[in-house]
Amino acid sequence: MDSGPNSGRLPRPASGPQSGRLGPPNPAGPKSGAMYQPPAAHPPEHARALRLSLLPLEHDHVIRVRCDGVVTTRGLPPHADPLQALLGPNCYGHRVVLSLERAQSADTSGITWLVDAGDRFRQSGGRLVLYALPPTVRQMFDILGLSGVVSSADAEAEALRLALAAPAAANGHPH
Repeated sequence: MDSGPNSGRLPRPASGPQSGRLGPPNPAGPKSGAMYQPPAAHPPEHARALRLSLLPLEHDHVIRVRCDGVVTTRGLPPHADPLQALLGPNCYGHRVVLSLERAQSADTSGITWLVDAGDRFRQSGGRLVLYALPPTVRQMFDILGLSGVVSSADAEAEALRLALAAPAAANGHPH
């Protein structure tokens, strides 16, 4: 067990995001530049499905993730957790900002997954902040009456400020 000055810190990737498929959750934590894609065994209609990429780490103790494609969990195995598959089983205790700038759209399964993830972060003492939500994704939150249930921001700088703020109450819903 490492108890040096860098213990508990995530590794810093050498470059930007890399593609690749992840297997089961990584007990050691996130892989730098890793990307989560649904398993290849799923039908071609899920080709535009949710893809999460771990972005380069900074020195601010915030994990940056980017979402590409359609925000959905359709076609994934039951109880699949794309964030946990990408970041490891202890991801919910961290501060994570999730860029939805490249998300094409969202369905109810994707919105439900984001709301559930936000709850898991709050319960574990972490923080999830979504940012750069496209109009189609923001509209899904509005239609479902869930606007404001998950922390969100217009830009990364605001998302980082929210992520670094004091944790929300365990049963309250922040901005």
